[in-house]
Amino acid sequence: TFSGNLPGEDLVINTVDGNFLTPLFPDTYSVTASASGYGTLTDSVTVLEAVAQQTKDLLMVPSSVDQDLDSDGDGLTDIDEDKNLNGIVDPGETDPLDAQDPCAVLDYHVVKPQFSSLASTDRDRVVFLDSSQSSCYEMVSCVKVDRDCTGEWDYGGSGAVVGGDGHDVIVYQYATAGDYTVTLSMTEQVSGTSSAKTLQVTSEIVETPLAPLDFSTEINMATVSLTLSDPDPTDAEIVTVIVYWGDRNRSEYSGSLPTSIDHTYSLTGLEYHIRVKAILSNTDEFHYTFLNDADLAVSIQ
Repeated sequence: TFSGNLPGEDLVINTVDGNFLTPLFPDTYSVTASASGYGTLTDSVTVLEAVAQQTKDLLMVPSSVDQDLDSDGDGLTDIDEDKNLNGIVDPGETDPLDAQDPCAVLDYHVVKPQFSSLASTDRDRVVFLDSSQSSCYEMVSCVKVDRDCTGEWDYGGSGAVVGGDGHDVIVYQYATAGDYTVTLSMTEQVSGTSSAKTLQVTSEIVETPLAPLDFSTEINMATVSLTLSDPDPTDAEIVTVIVYWGDRNRSEYSGSLPTSIDHTYSLTGLEYHIRVKAILSNTDEFHYTFLNDADLAVSIQ
């Protein structure tokens, strides 16, 4: 039965049978009608339209429910998860039918390494690795709290790190082209929680091969004579040669190239590394150093 005047006064509800919990929350009507018109709890449909949501939820909780029922087997009873048993995951509740509900277990760590790879399109054997989408956090009372994780890379092959941001992005150059298995292992520092992810990557040869040019040098006191020859001429002939002598001087030749290019150094007792830039008629550019031809390293005594 019900007592209370509408609107605005507290509504007092007392059960008349054993099918509903009691006492109920004091609440106010949500309609403007006399309380005496609602009868007993058998008129539940009408009652639930007349009272606010908090009282409405309590009226739907039967006292005969199995107090130990754990529908999803997560160690929490249905009543612990859905406190008002209204079949809705209300604020502060968890889903009694979903054992994976992140709030069902109050405190736990999530360490999830995640990375992608991309082969360079202009540098030989270079692979870009991006782990910025990795996760490292702890759920504390159903609240996500970021934690610190350390990451360790296993590139699956010899090579060297040649770039990146020092954190999420790694640029790695393999010693040889081929397929490799890369592994990223992450560990949360306090709990020791760890996880690893692997990915297949491919390092490729993508740079245009150097044109087959030969260099030779003759040294006379402090003067070097540099000779350039093309043992395998192609349709794309050399139209410009720029020689960087290694002492902040350079020589540039276009059109008809000389058979020999001379340069005199002002400082002696040093070793100089010559760099040659060749431009072909098809606008391709090639750069040569002593790593390509040992004759481009000269010692001036």
